[in-house]
Amino acid sequence: MTEEKVMQNNTEIDVKKAQMILKKIIVKENNNIKRKDKNDGEMVKMIQKLIEEEVKCY
Repeated sequence: MTEEKVMQNNTEIDVKKAQMILKKIIVKENNNIKRKDKNDGEMVKMIQKLIEEEVKCY
């Protein structure tokens, strides 16, 4: 299995990992739209935390 990576602004990006993060964000946004649990600021913090956790695991 080959890992697809691209360079963007001198940063190497793992495409598979980026797609996984994006899917998680979309699911969380859709759930929040339906339930209106969090305001925009809370969603931003949650998304930042999700990204930070994924980057640390990498």
